[in-house]
Amino acid sequence: MATAKRVQLSDVPYTEDRGTYEYLTSVNAALASLQQQVNALNERVDKEGVITGKSGNAWYVKLPDGALIQGSQNLIHTDELGKDVYWPIEFIDTEYTVVSDVTGNASGNIVSAWTWSRNKNSTHVGVREHGGGGPTSTYVVMCVAIGRWK
Repeated sequence: MATAKRVQLSDVPYTEDRGTYEYLTSVNAALASLQQQVNALNERVDKEGVITGKSGNAWYVKLPDGALIQGSQNLIHTDELGKDVYWPIEFIDTEYTVVSDVTGNASGNIVSAWTWSRNKNSTHVGVREHGGGGPTSTYVVMCVAIGRWK
């Protein structure tokens, strides 16, 4: 069962300074709201056992059995032959599967993507246009990886 520290709500002492009283009351309300959010997150983790998150252009789903699913969206620029894709959560090892896909462009170029290498926290994805050349325009590369976090 997940536990979090209880936020201590401050007592709002009586003061004749209206501004100070309103400030202390607003701090108290903010702490109460934060406590509600922490309680809701704890309940969600306890009931579902699933933890999700996002970091920049990437997202992740940690399942209670140790499975980890992560995704990332990256731009590959003209003449860039590949890019390191960084995962928000480090995999336990490099035995994870990566699927990548490249969006086409208005010119209708045929583009392929593949994984060159995998580290615990990143994957290197290569991109080539039909015929083996590097990209002649910018493409969006979507990557999804499935592995383990424990």
